[in-house]
Amino acid sequence: MRTDNSDRADIARGGPALFRLVRFWSRRWAADAARQSTARDGTGQDGTGQDGTGDVARVGHVLVLEAIDAALASGSAAIGDVAVELGLDRSNASRMLAGAVATGLVTKAVSPDDARRTELAMTSAGRSLLAAARTWQEEAFARLVAGWPAQDARQFAGYLQRLAAQALQPRALQPRALQPQAPPTPEPPRPGRPQMSIVLNHTIVPVGDRYRAARFLADLLGVGVAPPAGPFVPVPVNDDLTLDFDDRLGARPGHYAFLVDDATFDRALRLALESDLEFGSAPRLSDREINRAGGGRGVYVRDPDGIAYELFTVIP
Repeated sequence: MRTDNSDRADIARGGPALFRLVRFWSRRWAADAARQSTARDGTGQDGTGQDGTGDVARVGHVLVLEAIDAALASGSAAIGDVAVELGLDRSNASRMLAGAVATGLVTKAVSPDDARRTELAMTSAGRSLLAAARTWQEEAFARLVAGWPAQDARQFAGYLQRLAAQALQPRALQPRALQPQAPPTPEPPRPGRPQMSIVLNHTIVPVGDRYRAARFLADLLGVGVAPPAGPFVPVPVNDDLTLDFDDRLGARPGHYAFLVDDATFDRALRLALESDLEFGSAPRLSDREINRAGGGRGVYVRDPDGIAYELFTVIP
């Protein structure tokens, strides 16, 4: 009689099998994929290095094209989207992308909706190479299951597609979101001190261009920009606090910290990932990572004037 533990053990063995297959693919099949797709796409590049790229670069081009295609299926493709799809940090993804651009497979253009965002597209040569690679992938899978009953092969193909769709969802391999924390209990008034409410109402932010700086923060937090008031461009971040951007004296570095909810944090992080903004896990780091201070999530995003906007979901 089987037990739940037996079932779990049988299921768990799929993990090592999956990664064994990944290792086999990456070491033995990649070069063959490059040669076959090169022969099919009609570019005349044989993958042997005569075109200055070789098999390794050609495989990298196919991976970039796959990532762009997947991102475009969800809307538009930017460098951050490619990095996420490839499972790489932004700098490594940018290097792979640069090779595909230099080879004439991909184009880059400034987004008409957001000048900070660079949108990617495949050229006709890129689409041809991707189509050839997909054909090779289909034939390779067909060879692997050629000796299987047709029903088993169909079911396995469906399970693979289901696994891929699930695994590539954002956060699929990330830890579960932390439960929101209850607000701290207010400290009772100290003896001899009158109880009063103190709220920061507004502050002036010196910048190089008040309109650009105000729009930057508004986009980051998902809030609006108020009409100019004298020399200031105000950004109300909540019912109590307004940041007044002033460019009369030029820009000065600053640090402004905001406790935000998960949705606002996700929006800001997505904006940073999809642009060329500098951000990191600490005030002077540009590692394009977040921190886990206090058990939540935190990040520092810098605007063009060098102002660091810190966002965190739990008070550190």
